[in-house]
Amino acid sequence: MTKTKILVVEDEFITATDIENRLKGMGYDVPAVVDNGEEAIRKAGELHPSLVLMDIGLSGKMTGIEAAKQIREKFDIPVIILTGHADESTFWSALGSEPFGYIIKPFEAREMKIGIEMALHKHQETHKAIRNNTRIPGGIWGKLALIFIIFCVLFFIAILVNPSRLSQPGDIGPPVPLSNTINPTSTPPAAPTKETPYEKNIKIVREIAQDYHSTHTYLGVQTGQSSDMYVCIDMAKDVWNMIKTRGINAVIEVGNVNKNISTINDVNHAWVLAEVGPEQWLAVETTGGFVVFEDENPRYYAGMQFDTPADMKEYSCGKDYCWSDTCADGQCLGCDSGYALGTDLQCHPECKSTHCVCENGQCLGCDSGYVLGTDNKCHPPCIDSTHYCLSGYVCGTDNKCHPA
Repeated sequence: MTKTKILVVEDEFITATDIENRLKGMGYDVPAVVDNGEEAIRKAGELHPSLVLMDIGLSGKMTGIEAAKQIREKFDIPVIILTGHADESTFWSALGSEPFGYIIKPFEAREMKIGIEMALHKHQETHKAIRNNTRIPGGIWGKLALIFIIFCVLFFIAILVNPSRLSQPGDIGPPVPLSNTINPTSTPPAAPTKETPYEKNIKIVREIAQDYHSTHTYLGVQTGQSSDMYVCIDMAKDVWNMIKTRGINAVIEVGNVNKNISTINDVNHAWVLAEVGPEQWLAVETTGGFVVFEDENPRYYAGMQFDTPADMKEYSCGKDYCWSDTCADGQCLGCDSGYALGTDLQCHPECKSTHCVCENGQCLGCDSGYVLGTDNKCHPPCIDSTHYCLSGYVCGTDNKCHPA
């Protein structure tokens, strides 16, 4: 019996490996794993998979939504969207690619299995209906049945995109302040009758920042923790992709909001600039969940700018434990002592803990029942299946982290 072929499109190496292993464990064939939209389209035409699992945020200039739309139109291959964002704006943007499923990360294996089988069945039934020239049943009862089916589908989608289904992290460190205080002189004048495009874009950008911050709190060495859980560049990448998905131009910027930068050594932070109007930019503080107008802190507008996350690779090469002068095409070719070069050409702490799955010295994942931490060690989970307690904290019976 021929196995069902599934093409995986995911730019996070550890996540992609985990998905590939899960699919193979379920009996599916995974002929390829790619990390960008252009390669996904090429592989879809070359391999003709039965289904594509597509992450929204990808490396390169093409989003997963754009790639999914082209794969559906060119090859008639069903696509399931994968995303770590449960906000409605991301969902409605993804809906434009007409996906056969929408799965929010993190997800369980059973949830993935059900989503795949439903998508495959839906695709088969669609083709069967076309072959049989199936028509909508006539009469009032047929129309009522069709309305009921549509209502059920919309109700199911509403449940999937409800942000409340995501677990909230517990109190495991000093909170990052959430500020929405905007200088009155910076706020655009309210339109008496209709919202202007400028005001509309500011509203969209502010909502994205707040929604993202509500589920992605920055916890790192700068807040008194022993290690980073989320780092600012990762958060900037996520928010940049969400803003671009809404049709607003954006760039990632690195700099220092506390002082003017004169050398690379002065850089200590990353955020996003959104073009809310023609040549009108608004800084998005990704780790704080608020926006900053230029007259409030001009240093948010005076850093180093990059059009895409991929463009930052060349800049970041030579740092993060890379040996100096060992870069090619923005990728690190060697690592300092105590760090291993992974198959993703990035430096990672050497795999040093039990329950760790290693390759070339890089920790790729953990045994069942353990969570891979930012220190590349495996930890018992706490709060939910994707979180763990940092050093100095223990997991209580309420499944929250408390000071030891």
